Amino acid sequence: MRNLLTGPDIYSHILILQGSSARKECYILVEGDDDCGLLDPHLDAEKCETLPSGGKAAVSEAIQIAQSQGKNKVAAVLDMDWVDILYSRSPSASVFYTDAYDIDAMAFARAQNVEGFISNFCDKEKVRSYKSLLGQKKIDDAITDIASPVGILRFLSEKHSWGLSLRDFPVHAALNVDATSLNIDNLVAIAVGRSKNVSVSSAHVDQSLRAEMAKIANPFRYCSGHDLLSALAAVCRKKLGGQVSQKVAGAALRSAFGCTDAKSSQLFNALSNWGSSIGVQVLSCSP
Repeated sequence: MRNLLTGPDIYSHILILQGSSARKECYILVEGDDDCGLLDPHLDAEKCETLPSGGKAAVSEAIQIAQSQGKNKVAAVLDMDWVDILYSRSPSASVFYTDAYDIDAMAFARAQNVEGFISNFCDKEKVRSYKSLLGQKKIDDAITDIASPVGILRFLSEKHSWGLSLRDFPVHAALNVDATSLNIDNLVAIAVGRSKNVSVSSAHVDQSLRAEMAKIANPFRYCSGHDLLSALAAVCRKKLGGQVSQKVAGAALRSAFGCTDAKSSQLFNALSNWGSSIGVQVLSCSP
C-alpha cells in the first residue's frame, strides 16, 4: 500500500511524528525499504530516522511541501537514476542523491564486499574455476559487464520513449552459456517480447544498443541495483555453487556496507554536512 502514498500523505505523517512523544530531531525521506537497510546502520537513531515513502515522485513532492512550510530538518535521499545524464538535479539543499544508480548499486560498488559475499555463499573450487575463465577480470567487473547492457537499453528506452518493459528484467535468461557475458540478441528479444507498446523494431533496438555500448566509458553508471544483484545471483547459481536469490544478495551487500564505506561516500558526506547545517549530528559514523 505504500506505493499509493502521495506527497501530502507523507508530509502529514511527518507532522504526526513531530507531534508525538517519539519524535526525532530530523527525518530523511527515502524511496523504499531497501534504502533504509543501507542508511539506518550509520544514522544516530536517537536523533534521525528514515521514512520509506513509496517512490521518487511521492518523496520529491513531500520534500517540496516540507520546504515550503519551513521544515528544514526534513531531507530526502533519491536514487541517482538518470540525473546528470538525462535530467537535472534538484536545486534543493535538502535533496541528496545516491553515489551510483541507486542504493543497491552503491552497495555493490564496494568490490571487497562483493568478494566477501562470494566467499561466504559460494563454493571455493567453483569460484576458482570461474575466475580462471575471466582471466585478469575481477568478478565484480564481470557482473557489471553482464548487467550494464540491460541498463544501457533502459537508458535508451527512456531517452527515446521506446516503451520497452525492463523493470525487474530477468538477467539470468539472457546469460551466455559460460555466464561471463550477456547475450545481446537474447536481451533484445526478451525486452521487446515482454513489452506491449514498443515503438521501434527489434533490429533498430539491437543496432542502437550495440552502438551505445561501444561509446560508453563507464558502464557501471548505467547499472541499476536490481540488474547487478540479478546478475550476481544468476552467476552464483549457474557457476559458483551458491544457491542464493537476488533478495539475499541485496541484503548481504547492504549489511556489509560498513563505516569505512560510509566515510568515503559522497552521499554520507552530504548528509553529514546537512546535519551540521541544522545543528544535528545525523550520522553515528561521521565522515
